Amino acid sequence: MFRFLTLITTLFFCLATSSPCNGQVGGVSIDPKGILQLTPAVPSKTDFSPAPPEVAHRNDSRHLSLKRLEATILEHQRLQRPLPVEIRYLAGLQRIEEVVLLPSENDAILIGPAAGWTRSPGGGLVDPQTQRPLLELDDLAVALRFSIASNQPSSFIGCSIDPTDAGLKRYARYLRKLKGPLDSQRFPSLVKGMQQAMGLQDV
Repeated sequence: MFRFLTLITTLFFCLATSSPCNGQVGGVSIDPKGILQLTPAVPSKTDFSPAPPEVAHRNDSRHLSLKRLEATILEHQRLQRPLPVEIRYLAGLQRIEEVVLLPSENDAILIGPAAGWTRSPGGGLVDPQTQRPLLELDDLAVALRFSIASNQPSSFIGCSIDPTDAGLKRYARYLRKLKGPLDSQRFPSLVKGMQQAMGLQDV
């Protein structure tokens, strides 16, 4: 447990004192009134860094040592150097399928499919063949933090979109007023009416 706490502290310190990943702006945004809105993706203007040869090849079972990852981060901190892209993108890992614990070595190995990367139209780094996004060091830091959280109920990472009571009542009234056959020509207006009746929801 101590090793993981040390690693998490190292990761967060590193992320707080280094430049952000080559990413993109897009997805959703929340305005000052608390309204969730779609945000168009804007390609990143930062220079593209291709995957180094040692991680560019496709591998269905790439192994990533957390102990070595921590050592590399600490060394770059000591030298005041920015983290290389292969560290920030976890050697091209796309997901974690297995975790092997090595207590005798104070290490844990993350195992999963990995490959090189290219820039997507939205600006993010993805697998050139599958377009699957890469895991990021930020993702790992957040996952580790929540995995050892003392308050388990509040450590759940997720999002819910909940209709309001008023919206449900308007929606029910709208459905009761519907008359006539439901054919494909009416679908667009029906969907629009349902959306307007439900209104804004709590996220």
